[in-house]
Formats: sequence, C-alpha cells, structure tokens
Amino acid sequence: MSELDFLEKVKLMPPDYQQEVKSFIDFVWEKKMGLQAGIDKNERIPGLLKGKTWISPDFDKKSDKDKI
Repeated sequence: MSELDFLEKVKLMPPDYQQEVKSFIDFVWEKKMGLQAGIDKNERIPGLLKGKTWISPDFDKKSDKDKI
C-alpha cells in the first residue's frame, strides 16, 4: 500500500476513527521510538511551571547560622 493510498483511506474514515488511527500511531511512535509524537525530549517548554513555584523574598539574606 502506498503512502497516498493509506492517507486516502484515512481521509475517508469518520472523524472518530481518524482519531483512533492518530492515537495508535502516537502510541507506536512513543513505544518504539521512545518519543512523544512531535515533541523532542530535550525541548524545553517556556512557562511550564509559571505560578507553581515560590521563593522567599529573603532567600539570599544571611542567617545567624551563616556567621562564623
């Protein structure tokens, strides 16, 4: 089966079947290739933890324990 035949068959399927095909391809891609479809494991996502972390305003202030 050529790539074009495959794509034409997928296009003729109802949308819910197309989603199943996509999910299966993503599953195989991740399992066999060790990657999530379209996402590089080393790629950083800016703002991913925005609003989920906190740091004290005086985090760099010397404490009494730091005095020698």
